[in-house]
Amino acid sequence: MTSNLYLGPLDDHDRYVVIGKIGRGGEGTVYEADLRLTPSSTDPVAVKVEQPTGDMTVAREWLGQQHLLQSLAHEGLVKIRSMFLGYAPHPKGQQQPTAVDGEPSPVTPDPGVLHRYTVMDRINGHALGDWLDKRLLMDPYLVIRERLEPLESVAEALDKLHTANDRRQPIAHGDVKPGNILVPHGATNGVLVDFGMTQLLDGKRRRAVSGAYAAPELHDRNGMCTPDADRYAFMVTVVHMLLGYAPPTRGDRLDLEQLRQILPVTALLGPKPILVRTLLSALSAAPRQRPRNLARWLRELLSIVSTSALPIDTADRLASGVDARVPLGTLRTPGRPRGGGAQPEAVPPRASRPPADVTGSFRILVVLVGFVAIIGGGVYAYGQSGAGRGASPTNAPSAGGMSVAHTTAAPPPTAARTTPAPQTPVRTNPATLTAAEGPSLTAPVVPPPPPVLYLSVTKRVQDSGDTMVFGPATILKTPYNRSIALCADGVLGSNRCANNGEPTWVEYTVSAVYRRLTGTIGLSSEAPKNCRLSAQVLADDTELFNQELQFGEAHPLDYKIGYALRIRLQMHALAGNGRCDLVFGDIALRK
Repeated sequence: MTSNLYLGPLDDHDRYVVIGKIGRGGEGTVYEADLRLTPSSTDPVAVKVEQPTGDMTVAREWLGQQHLLQSLAHEGLVKIRSMFLGYAPHPKGQQQPTAVDGEPSPVTPDPGVLHRYTVMDRINGHALGDWLDKRLLMDPYLVIRERLEPLESVAEALDKLHTANDRRQPIAHGDVKPGNILVPHGATNGVLVDFGMTQLLDGKRRRAVSGAYAAPELHDRNGMCTPDADRYAFMVTVVHMLLGYAPPTRGDRLDLEQLRQILPVTALLGPKPILVRTLLSALSAAPRQRPRNLARWLRELLSIVSTSALPIDTADRLASGVDARVPLGTLRTPGRPRGGGAQPEAVPPRASRPPADVTGSFRILVVLVGFVAIIGGGVYAYGQSGAGRGASPTNAPSAGGMSVAHTTAAPPPTAARTTPAPQTPVRTNPATLTAAEGPSLTAPVVPPPPPVLYLSVTKRVQDSGDTMVFGPATILKTPYNRSIALCADGVLGSNRCANNGEPTWVEYTVSAVYRRLTGTIGLSSEAPKNCRLSAQVLADDTELFNQELQFGEAHPLDYKIGYALRIRLQMHALAGNGRCDLVFGDIALRK
């Protein structure tokens, strides 16, 4: 579905036809577009549109990066095709577009208000967080090496950006996070996208503060994006992949103290204290003390995984005779004998067996002690027979000088004192301590998800940036207290609830426990009677609902969504004046 919008440089305004909006962030909007090759063929691209700076000097500096960014070639970096200044997206043939995001564009091209465009390869795939969610649905016990595999190419790509050579200065990406890393369909390598914040280190540098992924120094008044900040963001992304969800935040930054409590008690990382310490140490380091080479640092993390205690991976745990899906707390990590690897031991017993060489020494000691006891008993009898009692037939010495008492039993020899064989100490993981062993460290109790989850009170992951209302609304005068109204107050110059023909939408993530989507869809009871629009409900890439709606209609929604990861609610305005609000009444996820 196209949006009937075009964009391009000043000498070719309609070079690209806009297919739709991929997303919007603080630095601009990313569009899905097609490059016109011939009247019958196109080439798919992604185009990032940044707002005008109002300063032509800044615009020229930005354009100065084009040849450098185009020269970067790595499987972990999206290919930059071109960068140019141009008008806002506009209808075909309209060289002076009337508006972009509600603001009029000038008739005379003023360089200070021209938009900045970055054209990139379009990558068909999933954002890194979505990729992980899908993998965990298929395999909840996904091992560390497979979780981090997409980041290997990203680490190499960042090292390449950060390295200066004779041809270029070091470059900082400026906004490394799972949302800016894509995993192409059918591939396992990650691709770093969104170069809007990319800066040469010899020029003026801006900063992007993306929650937990923003380095602490970026929160300073004069904080600027640097390779060190990129490295911090990459390490937090690694933590995201190991946890399976975004790291905790306090305000607008990473909550490192809470992370210190979470990591040691997770099922995946609890048995790997060395790995946990390595991660926390890197995140706590000063900017210049962070790992300089991310690819090498990631390889070192994986080497810790392959040599540290349980669980290394599912195959190793199965080979050791322990069920690969035994939860944390039922396995213990014994001490590691010098020169040998750790082996899993079920609990109980609480004490480990002596090492093989100690056991052998113990057996030899027992034999020697027994032999000495026998000799000692014979010597004791011999001494008694010759101690002034005289010789007798019953106590006659043998040819060997030893006699055995037949009528008078010799006193039993003194019991030999033996020292128990040394035991290998058991280094119990803190996460598995029992009440007798010490304080218990357990993961925080997480309440089960409710049977019904209303989307209106759920945090949305992204949206089109248009006006929306969450709360009470009516359809055909029937009240719905937990509703979502799209494009409320969205009256533009055409009096249509739309943004230059682009869709208005909102997206939510879906927990694996929910299998159905229910609710009611229709125009608001307060909408003008001449309103007409199209409405869509999508579960990932599957259309659940796609229909034109008019005032006076209400349609129930009840769909099975399977293992969908995202739900998108979307609308296109077709006709009408005033507030043509689309209402999703009491729309909810159900188990």
